[in-house]
Amino acid sequence: MIDENGNVHKLARDFSEKDLGVLFTNNLNFETHINNTVNKVNKIIGLIRRKFTFMDKSLFLTLYKSLVRSHLDYGNLIYFPYTKKCKQVLENAQRRATRLIPEFRGLSYQERLKELNLPTLDYRRKRFDMIQVFKIIHEVDDINASVFFNFADNSGTREKKKKPD
Repeated sequence: MIDENGNVHKLARDFSEKDLGVLFTNNLNFETHINNTVNKVNKIIGLIRRKFTFMDKSLFLTLYKSLVRSHLDYGNLIYFPYTKKCKQVLENAQRRATRLIPEFRGLSYQERLKELNLPTLDYRRKRFDMIQVFKIIHEVDDINASVFFNFADNSGTREKKKKPD
């Protein structure tokens, strides 16, 4: 880069940049962001475990939805994990959190989710994606749908065809 005096300045190269809480790497691999998020969530789960001696379903759901899940959901439309490893790392964080309730410790992860009426994180991400697509197509958000979708002209495809005499 050349300044107004003609001096040449070499710009430093960054390999990652945090923007609005999401860590972008130069190869757009969000594994680092996911690992940072899970580390933060694990610290919160540890804090909850140490500070709350009594944990029932109602208290857990309040703490989980406000302190833990908010971190796991934030920015998932941007960093949507596509590798099995990243999906598993995130799901393991929720799995660990559901073990906080003593009466549910003997249950499997799926049984704990059912008892707590919680979906898997993968289900939530897919649901968020579908909601966003709906908002784009129905112009709820100020986003040009033609940038993302090619709509076919289906006029007349639902009309009944007349049978020849």
